Amino acid sequence: MVWESAGAPGTTSRGASLGSFGWASLVVNVDPDGTSEPIGAPAPGPEADGLAKTDELADVHENARAVLGEALGTALRPVVLLGLGALRHAAAVRAALAGSGIPVLHTYRARGIVPDCAAEAAGLFTGGTMESPLLAAADLIIGLGVDPVELIPAPWDYPAPTFLATEYPAGSAGYFTGGTEIVTPLPAAAQVLAAHRTRHRWPEAAGRTAKQDVTDRLGWVAVAAPGRLTPQDVVTTARGIAPAQTIATVDSGAHMLAVMPLWLVDEPQRLLISSGLATMGYGLPAAIGAALCSPGVPVIAFTGDGGLGMTLMEIETAVRLGLRVIVVVFNDSALSLIKIKQRASGQGGDEAVGYGRTSFAAAAEAMGAAAASVGDRTELAGALTAALGRDGPTVIDARVDPAGYPALLDLTRGSTGRHSSRSWGDGGPRKARKLRTRRRRGNNGSTGDLGSGTRRAGHRRGRARLGH
Repeated sequence: MVWESAGAPGTTSRGASLGSFGWASLVVNVDPDGTSEPIGAPAPGPEADGLAKTDELADVHENARAVLGEALGTALRPVVLLGLGALRHAAAVRAALAGSGIPVLHTYRARGIVPDCAAEAAGLFTGGTMESPLLAAADLIIGLGVDPVELIPAPWDYPAPTFLATEYPAGSAGYFTGGTEIVTPLPAAAQVLAAHRTRHRWPEAAGRTAKQDVTDRLGWVAVAAPGRLTPQDVVTTARGIAPAQTIATVDSGAHMLAVMPLWLVDEPQRLLISSGLATMGYGLPAAIGAALCSPGVPVIAFTGDGGLGMTLMEIETAVRLGLRVIVVVFNDSALSLIKIKQRASGQGGDEAVGYGRTSFAAAAEAMGAAAASVGDRTELAGALTAALGRDGPTVIDARVDPAGYPALLDLTRGSTGRHSSRSWGDGGPRKARKLRTRRRRGNNGSTGDLGSGTRRAGHRRGRARLGH
């Protein structure tokens, strides 16, 4: 077992306890398959046969589990983070957490390990601020298979002790300041969680409550002019119509800020996105690949107009192969996310990120695909229903209003995201922090109804000001 702290790396005896290290950044490397020796260990002698290595590895894994068990033994409000590495062991992880009542946050690519319909599913973990209210209330944070490459670069300032179980050294302690990385088989870590699943004191369905709170707040910042859709409208309308087994692919861009938290899945690998590099142009090619790998399963690609412009000719590929791929393009004639990001630093202007109105429906029809142009939820619902009933690809050109994107970005990654309508101190609701809004005339076709909570988005419409 190797412990690497923020001060000086070194090797300890197997009897080391958490208390002897405090809460400095820490890495506990446990070779999952026994093929390498701990750093700094003496060269093995002739007696180091296979049986000895097996026994030694068992001891090391037992101590790794003890590290987690010691932390869980005193925690009353643990939160679990699931990352890409947990996909390989989705069944074991799901079994350990299902029915536990422990809130679970997923990275983009881990979605569906715990079903979104489960009481434990608390929404997304991105490194942004959308998850802040729940993490700030935790007294222990445990990650399974989380790799920092999936996360937004941001300070880790939560006070709870943080443990990251991973099957390979991921450099977690470099991202999770004060955290502890434990390299060990994830099924073993899941077993430790299962053994301590009843000790917590979270309110009933705390994860679902946290996720609904985010859904409500996403609705409050939904805004659209007449004849335009909000990004939130597009996602919730599509999710309400598409079958549960639908595979959705998501291109990079401002639209993903609405798609990722609002598109619900109950199985892994039903929601695909390029995280880490966040590559534009991913959505349509990924959808074609998904359709080829899963014949008969509906596939929807959510893409911005910029991303689709990079891969437009792949529509012809889908036509030629007869793939039932539905492309929903968020058309606002701009690279909206870049536009927002460059504004703060005074870079560029509209001419650098905007372009002329393009009819992606007309372009798709020219390549032999079915197509529709929509500007409200009724039109969108009709186009999606028709697309699901036909063979071959369909492009739905959705006219979206980008006015709500700045507030959406602030809600997911800025200061507004740190505020919640729920106090986890007593499990009861408190008065929500009101977003300062400038009222705008809304679109009757864009209801902004994002969930089953008592607060409806249509009651709080407007353009929220950025909090930073």
